[in-house]
Amino acid sequence: MSSSPDISKGVYMRQEEAGRQDRVPPVAVGESVVEAMPDGVLLVDGGGTIRYANFAASRLFKYAKDELIGRDVSSLVPAPVRARHAGHVSGYARQRVARPMGKSADLRAVDRDGREFPVDIDLSPIDVDGTAFVCVTVRDVSERMAALRTAREQERRLRALFDENPCILFTLEETYRICEINDYGRDFFAAHSSQGLIDAQLLDFVYAADRAAVRASLERASARPGEVAQVHCRIASDRTWDCWLQLTIRVFCREDGRRYALVVAEDITKRLQLSKKLSYQATHDALTGLVNRLGFEQRIQQLLDAGSDDGAMHTLCFIDLDQFKVINDTCGHTAGDQLLREVARVLRAGGRRADIIARLGGDEFALVFPDCDSSRAQALIDRIAARVRAIRFNWSEFTFSVGMSVGLVEFRCGAHRLVDILQKADAACYAAKERGRGRALVYEEHDVELRRTQSASHWAAKLQRAIDEDELELWGQPIVPVHACPQQRPKVEVLLRLRGRDGVVIPPSEFLPAAERFGLAPKIDLWVIERALDWIDAQGEAACPSCSINLSGQSLSSPEFVSAVCRLLANRGAKTPIVFEVTETAAISNFDAALHLMSSLKAYGCEFALDDFGTGMTSFAYLKNIPAEYIKIAGSFIRNICAESLDYMIVQSIVNIAKSLSRHTIAEFVESADVLATLRELGVDFVQGYLMGRPVPLSELHAAPAWCPAPAAPPAPAGDTARATIGALD
Repeated sequence: MSSSPDISKGVYMRQEEAGRQDRVPPVAVGESVVEAMPDGVLLVDGGGTIRYANFAASRLFKYAKDELIGRDVSSLVPAPVRARHAGHVSGYARQRVARPMGKSADLRAVDRDGREFPVDIDLSPIDVDGTAFVCVTVRDVSERMAALRTAREQERRLRALFDENPCILFTLEETYRICEINDYGRDFFAAHSSQGLIDAQLLDFVYAADRAAVRASLERASARPGEVAQVHCRIASDRTWDCWLQLTIRVFCREDGRRYALVVAEDITKRLQLSKKLSYQATHDALTGLVNRLGFEQRIQQLLDAGSDDGAMHTLCFIDLDQFKVINDTCGHTAGDQLLREVARVLRAGGRRADIIARLGGDEFALVFPDCDSSRAQALIDRIAARVRAIRFNWSEFTFSVGMSVGLVEFRCGAHRLVDILQKADAACYAAKERGRGRALVYEEHDVELRRTQSASHWAAKLQRAIDEDELELWGQPIVPVHACPQQRPKVEVLLRLRGRDGVVIPPSEFLPAAERFGLAPKIDLWVIERALDWIDAQGEAACPSCSINLSGQSLSSPEFVSAVCRLLANRGAKTPIVFEVTETAAISNFDAALHLMSSLKAYGCEFALDDFGTGMTSFAYLKNIPAEYIKIAGSFIRNICAESLDYMIVQSIVNIAKSLSRHTIAEFVESADVLATLRELGVDFVQGYLMGRPVPLSELHAAPAWCPAPAAPPAPAGDTARATIGALD
């Protein structure tokens, strides 16, 4: 192997010529420097033979230095480019200018193992003793190229994210000039505007009425770099429809202190349209197109909130169609819906532009007359009512007319609460129906009946809460046999009480009318039955009396109620008989429903009593068809039976008819020994009243002399003042 040339000789000779002999021997310095270089250094002659290699080159190509020296330099390049490479070596050697390579081209080298890797090369011509050499500096750039590829890939992904994002992305300079916009944004604006984009002012694309809001948001974001500002705006479009954008703006600071804004614009047109549609559906009635209850209450509240100081009076009208149920029951709901649409058309035609017209549900409508007192409102309502009465609704072979009952209430902004206004109007409408239908009634504070009707609304809410929070209580009053009967199980009527939050016990006469009006009676009846059965089961089969439980007329006609009671009875423990009391009027008014309920519950061993019997004497004909074991004579005939001969005769006839039908009789309101003696004389089977015992909570009810036959003489006064007061509630 030929010896390597002294690559430091040229340097040494130049130093010697400059008179620098006082330095460290240059050969040693030059070789040490070259060996210490981190890059590979090769000295190649004009024929392409390597004459010198430093340690870094040996490590880079995985050859020993001695193995590199004497090799053809083309063996260190990939095979496909070796032929081209050999022809360039001598040319490089003759050049007198250093030449970097690989900065803009992909140069590759190959090591002893055949692994290719990217390199940068610097070529420097060197003359040694008149012989031309090329000093080749080789640098492995694998890591740099990998980092560059990663950076380019990240840039490509970011560019794709920017351009292909389904939102409009653009950047703004401090003057709000558009510097850059993504492809989606270009396509979007091309569909809406013929203006150019780059270098244009953002505000030029914003609808004129919205520019102030957008400018304010841009200024707010610019004042607080890094924070996000949002604004909705329409774009200035060549099209005829509105296009809404949501702009999300964030300002950043460059290193030179200048600011730029990144703006994300999202097309929210369809979202706003859908929101508007959903809002409309939520506040409007699908059948008639009128405002519904929610929308109606919102508009009244807006009217109240926007009240002026001029003291203007407004009027709210609740409208309830008369006899609408007849049309529904006769012709079906399709016909009823058609009539409701016709009534809505009449209300629209009769109302003023500023009036609020709504369908609250079912056959209930409402009107608000702004800036209109009740007298003027009543005149408007009278005209509308006349138009409604003029409707002749034809369906199949039927022709119907319809009327309406109206409740009116005046109110001023700032002087009334929404809930109070609605309750008063509802009370007035209910009173109008009660007073004969087909009329309008203005709510007056001094009207006792109206206030009582309004009170019923309050009671409805209280009752619902009482059911939910178990504030109702069960009391009991004994029913005593007139004649001794050792085999007879004691009897007790279960009575309902409501204990207020102040601890005061409230009698049913205060709240049951409200329960009937607002449809809560079946729920209350079911609550009573469930709690009574729990109490019966807790007493045990032997000790428990037979319990009488009252049912409302609404419960009789509810199939769901009958099913619920059957489930309760099927799951109960003790089999002590239950007697259900239904009023004579309810049983006859709901005759078929009453028969169905009786037959269903008798299957579980239950018995029935006709309560308040005698208040409708025409019901005698029904007695043989109603399977009731007991007839409970109305207390109005019992109180004065000793003084009123007519009462005596009525009770006598009821007892005789009951005996002929093998029914037992029970007399209520027995409060004196004389009354008891008369009832014993007439053959009444059982008696109930203060003479035998006052109502007490079921928890305090125990077997006592009260279960014994009724006394022949009046008992000594018993019980304390509190007990007497409680009894007076019945």
